[in-house]
Amino acid sequence: MGTESKSEWAEKKIFTTGEAAVVCKVSQQTIIRCFDKGQLTGFRVPGSRFRRIPREDLIQFMERNGIPTDPLTGGEPERARVLLLHGDDEFTGDVAAALAGVSVDVSTATSAYVAGLMTAELRPDTVVIDGAMPGVDAAAACRAIRASDSARAAQILITGSDIDRDDARALIQAGADEILTKPDAASLVARIRNHRRAAGD
Repeated sequence: MGTESKSEWAEKKIFTTGEAAVVCKVSQQTIIRCFDKGQLTGFRVPGSRFRRIPREDLIQFMERNGIPTDPLTGGEPERARVLLLHGDDEFTGDVAAALAGVSVDVSTATSAYVAGLMTAELRPDTVVIDGAMPGVDAAAACRAIRASDSARAAQILITGSDIDRDDARALIQAGADEILTKPDAASLVARIRNHRRAAGD
């Protein structure tokens, strides 16, 4: 059961509950429970109680629950991309270090112009903008991201300790997802990871 290769999973059409558990990286009892509750559809082998799960149903179950389907396609999971437009080198270093072990590529831009070029090239999943960075119009940056073909669906987080309520409202209207008042690296990383889970990454 545990020795199936990715290429063999990619060709398989019908899965046992044990095989589905290996693919989903959960216990077999979890798969059985989801099957019996109707959360994972399939069929029973005629004349027995053995459960079987068609490939399409397993994929739908994985997608609904944010489980990577890469084992079924034979591919490696795509790494998430985070772009930091931030003026605090120590802060960006801490964020990059915290994300290094969770399949996230972190890039840093030192100006709005460079960030625009990098957004088009990298197609980031998350953009973090320092609202207090000199020369950066955070609202304009949000609008540019939302208007782009490369990152219009990206998560946009704005950081800053001097953002008042009116400015925060304007930033949200411009396309920001959340305003973080002087966050530490750990809380910012938590926001990024929560967004990835919600997106099913």
